Amino acid sequence: MRSALAGVLALLTLAQNPQQPIPRFRSGVDVVLLDVTVLDRNRRPVRGLTAADFTILEDNREQPIVSFEELSAPEPDGSVAPWMREVAPDVRTNSADHRRLVMIVLNDAQISFRYRDDVKRIGHAIVDRLGPADQASIVFTGNNGRSQDFTNDRRVLRATIERYVETSMPPELAAKYSIGTVRRAAQLLIDIPHRRKALIWVGGRLLSPLQGGVQMAPVGSPSGTYGTASDGHFDLLETIKHAQRANVTVYTVSPSGLEAPGPGTTHADLSLESLNGELNETGGFAITNTSNFDPQIAQIFRETGSYYLLGFSSPHDDGRFRRVEVNVNRPGLTVRTRNGYYAREAKEEQKRAGPNEAPLPLAKAMSGILPMPDMPMRVSVAPFALSGADTADVAIVLGMEHPTPGGRVVEKVDVLVQAFDADSRPRGWFRQIAQLTFRPAEGSGAAKYEVLSKLALRPGRYQLRFAVHSASLGKSGSVYQDVEVPDFRRQPVSLSGLVMSVEAALPVAPRDFLAKLLPISPTTQRSFARSDQVTAYVRAYAREKNAPRSAVLTTVVLDENNRQVHLSEGVMSELTDGFSADHLFHLPLQQLEPGAYLLRFELTADKTQVRREARFYVREK
Repeated sequence: MRSALAGVLALLTLAQNPQQPIPRFRSGVDVVLLDVTVLDRNRRPVRGLTAADFTILEDNREQPIVSFEELSAPEPDGSVAPWMREVAPDVRTNSADHRRLVMIVLNDAQISFRYRDDVKRIGHAIVDRLGPADQASIVFTGNNGRSQDFTNDRRVLRATIERYVETSMPPELAAKYSIGTVRRAAQLLIDIPHRRKALIWVGGRLLSPLQGGVQMAPVGSPSGTYGTASDGHFDLLETIKHAQRANVTVYTVSPSGLEAPGPGTTHADLSLESLNGELNETGGFAITNTSNFDPQIAQIFRETGSYYLLGFSSPHDDGRFRRVEVNVNRPGLTVRTRNGYYAREAKEEQKRAGPNEAPLPLAKAMSGILPMPDMPMRVSVAPFALSGADTADVAIVLGMEHPTPGGRVVEKVDVLVQAFDADSRPRGWFRQIAQLTFRPAEGSGAAKYEVLSKLALRPGRYQLRFAVHSASLGKSGSVYQDVEVPDFRRQPVSLSGLVMSVEAALPVAPRDFLAKLLPISPTTQRSFARSDQVTAYVRAYAREKNAPRSAVLTTVVLDENNRQVHLSEGVMSELTDGFSADHLFHLPLQQLEPGAYLLRFELTADKTQVRREARFYVREK
């Protein structure tokens, strides 16, 4: 069985060099960052505090606060249109902001089938609480092939949750996989700074009871000794160590509710202690002994959505644990944060910085758990059927920026595209050099441009990873996007991906690269002036045998209040003969007020219905 997390946080390799080691990088190692939540007596977050309200003690010695920021994410209140929460943008960016990262770990290796529906219900409740900018991943401890990497697409996350089913394995192996999953998740999150990171474990116990009542040294013991306990408990303490290093808050949820113990379940399995209270050392808490999970899940998001980011300097480089205590100088308030950190190790840092371990720029950009934001990027992907072939062409548009050139600049961009299937196996790659010429620009804005490419893939789910390197800037960047390639030849009817073009197009290279595949030149732009001329395009398909008797394509535009501002439909007679049919739609921008909108194409044939959607924004100018 493959190791846990491989399906979601796989160590990626380049197709042309499968032996390339995957790098790990640290940033800000001299500044310790603490996510600090302050709660009042009613467990509501307290806002409006300043750095002067806090005191940081490291090993009982006060440390000056060198950085301070208050961060908050609005809680879902149901005031926006459902599509604004449910429909993810079809253009993905690599913007590095303070969005929250939520890793949902569903324990399919140890949970009884009796709690399957409860695990799914908890998973859906967590997804329902996600904010519009949050990124979430779903990890299974037993069958990692069902896992899902970080995304803000709720539909994808919900479909992943529905794939949950118990995995049969020996109890000892199940326990090892479970705690190992959490530990490796925390390890992979270490190199992501300046983000609120929460790991929510759904699935009861992380560890079997200790044998012989062995007493353990305190968690995070400054001596670094853990006593003489089982390997499982040592693994648990190592997990806490990595979580503290990664500044990850760990929460645990027991799906067993208020049920009495059944076969194979003891009262200890249903107790708070069985959820390993040691994980509270990370600043989280356990949800147990309840069948109403929603209030506590809401509290998780309340606490992780409103917090303070405090930083203090650490001169230590011995790798030892340092106790940290954060106090606030106002009465009646509760502070939640991790109880310490592990100092960097000088030898380890020197080893990582060695010249022999420097990765290729594209390998470095593509190998992270999150995209590299050093070069702003955006990507749009759309699959199209190929006549008589089992594969489809995925049209790719990469949008990038170049700082305003002071003179004539010839920009060469090295582009690598690689696809990974649901089991994290490489399934195709494409590399190209795109060249553009920039002339002196007026104003201070960056020069935007787009690069076109395509990739042939068989039907299935993929994560596409895009890495670029600019020789003139000496910078690299990456962006990731999920794509579902339909089985165009076997489905009764299907739709291609949705693409848009704008008359005032950006510079593009290679020019006309997708001209044989598409009747328009696609763009990653989704914000348009009312005066722009914008065309949206999809291609409809029907299988040649047993073609539908009728097919209707409906076009709908919804505004941010969920009001229907456009509706049209037409019969696609070509599909009844088993052919494909094109549909071009000119967005009625002049008739739309500035704001956010959803474009939806819906194809209905006999009892089959498929749709494609894209969000866009209208501005006055």
